[in-house]
Amino acid sequence: MIFTPFVLVCLAGQARADCTRYTALDVVAGEPAKNEMMCAFYAQAALAGTSIGRSLRDGQWIKIVCERS
Repeated sequence: MIFTPFVLVCLAGQARADCTRYTALDVVAGEPAKNEMMCAFYAQAALAGTSIGRSLRDGQWIKIVCERS
């Protein structure tokens, strides 16, 4: 089983469950992983490789999702 990590930039005031790949302001996909732990690690690496974390506006927040593929 392969997991694909996604880093989502979510809207201020948006409920955690409502922030998905389709409703997020921005989405970054990471490297596919063989398990959930590596998926989370690759998501952090994908986030670190972008300016997203440093360019969040007030109230925006980050959500990491690992989806089976």
